[in-house]
Amino acid sequence: MATKKLRIIPKPEEGTRSVFVTERTDKDFVYLTGNGTVDFICGNCGHVLVKAFNENRIQNLVFYCNQCGKYNDTEQLPDYPFV
Repeated sequence: MATKKLRIIPKPEEGTRSVFVTERTDKDFVYLTGNGTVDFICGNCGHVLVKAFNENRIQNLVFYCNQCGKYNDTEQLPDYPFV
């Protein structure tokens, strides 16, 4: 499985981005699990935030890491056709 290390950003201002946040602290927690080829990991601590997704399916979202408290940006990827 390939991994994509996400970029750490400051906490987005309320209402400006779609942010996934959890209060769970368990180390095996992931926000989304799919059947793709890429694991998206925290850019600070390497915790898996999204497991087995295709890179073009996860974009312009922010994931809060429940292990280190950092905000991770999936960034806007180039336009790909959704299939």
